[in-house]
Amino acid sequence: MKLALLADIHGNYMALEACLNYIEQNYFDGIIFLGDYITDCPYPQKTISLLKNAMKVHQCWFIRGNREEYMINHHKNSNDNWCYSSQTGSLLYTYENLSNDDITFFENMPIFNTINFKSCKHIVICHGSPTSIREMLLEGEENSNNCLETLEADYLFCGHTHDPFKYEYKGKMLTNCGSVGLPTNNQINSQFTAIEFMSNKWKIDLISVPYNIDSLVNDFEESGIYDKGFWWSKSIVKTLQTGVNYSMLCIQKASELAGQRNERLSEKHWEMAAKELYL
Repeated sequence: MKLALLADIHGNYMALEACLNYIEQNYFDGIIFLGDYITDCPYPQKTISLLKNAMKVHQCWFIRGNREEYMINHHKNSNDNWCYSSQTGSLLYTYENLSNDDITFFENMPIFNTINFKSCKHIVICHGSPTSIREMLLEGEENSNNCLETLEADYLFCGHTHDPFKYEYKGKMLTNCGSVGLPTNNQINSQFTAIEFMSNKWKIDLISVPYNIDSLVNDFEESGIYDKGFWWSKSIVKTLQTGVNYSMLCIQKASELAGQRNERLSEKHWEMAAKELYL
C-alpha cells in the first residue's frame, strides 16, 4: 500500500498539478488531502477542478481545513465585514469565485478521519489536530504529546503549519506532511508526503516537486487579486519566491505598528509593514 498525503494547497493549482503529475508517474494506491485547498492564490476554480478530477481516477480522502471553514462560515454569515483589503480581501476574492456546490463539497469533509486498511496499520488524518482544525501540532510540544497519548492509532498525519517533520513519542508517530502550495520551511518546491507500508510499518518520505513559480506570479498580476488582497497578496508572492513566511511576518509587523500607536489595525499599518519587509 502506497499513499500520497497532500496538505495546504492554498489555491496554488500549478503546484498541485505538478504533484498530481508526479503521483501519476510513480504509482500510488490513493491520495489523502489534508485541507486548506483554497485562498491566497488566484483562480480557485482551477484548484477545485484538479481535486475533483483526481477523485475520478484515484481513491481519495478529504479533510476540511481552516480555509474551507472560513468559506463555510462566510457563506452562512456574509455580514462579517469582509472587504477588499489586506486583512480580508484575498478571502473575499476566493469566496466570490466559489459556487454553492463548492461550499457543499467543503461542508461534507470531516475534520479528521481514521483510515483502516487490510494488512496495514490504520492511520488518523487531520488538518490541525483531530479535535481542532486550527490547533498546531509541533514537535515536542505538550499538546502534541497529549494528542499522541490518546490517539487510537500508531500514526497521525496533519498539515496546517506548512513545516514538515516526523516526531515519535511513546511509540507513536506524528507527521506534518508539508505544504503543496505555500511552503514556509525555506523551500520553494511543492512538498507532499508519501507513505508505503513495508515490514509492518509505514515508511514515510517527504517528496519535493518543482513547478513554474514565475508563471504563477503572472497569474497574480493578471487575475486582479492584487487589487483585492493588497499587501497580503504581495506577501504571499514573496513567500512563494523565498519559502519564508512573509505573509505572517507582514501581519505581525502591521499589528505591532498599530499597537505601538494605540491605533486600530488599518491599511496604513499594512503599508508601513510592507515597506519594512521590502515587499
